[in-house]
Amino acid sequence: MISHLGNSLNWNTISICLPGLQCIGWLAISGVNILGIRKSFAANGGSKGIQFIGKFLALGWVLGIRGLLFAIPGYIAFCFIVGFAMALTGNVQSADEKLLGVMAEYGLYLFILGFSTWYYSRLCIHLRSLRDKN
Repeated sequence: MISHLGNSLNWNTISICLPGLQCIGWLAISGVNILGIRKSFAANGGSKGIQFIGKFLALGWVLGIRGLLFAIPGYIAFCFIVGFAMALTGNVQSADEKLLGVMAEYGLYLFILGFSTWYYSRLCIHLRSLRDKN
């Protein structure tokens, strides 16, 4: 039974998106994260800031959990809407499944970009407020 499952997987066709567009998506996500960390460092006071790593981890943990509690259901709803739209077209085979996969993957890129942007903007606000209290 398991050997049949292993033989049915085609590992060469796991990703159906264009590799160039995947690279652009991951470069954009990496850029947002690097910029967000730099802005967070500046919001803490830069090189004169106090305990950046501790504040970054403590605040980031709470923001991440709270944000994901709202963001993940939104992404799941997006995937259901895309799947429902594909089902309404009738034939949900081959080409439609590929289109659904492409939409879900690029939706994931947009989800990560949006979440990262929100995350770092909120983190900077909290770090600034802690800096101003000192």
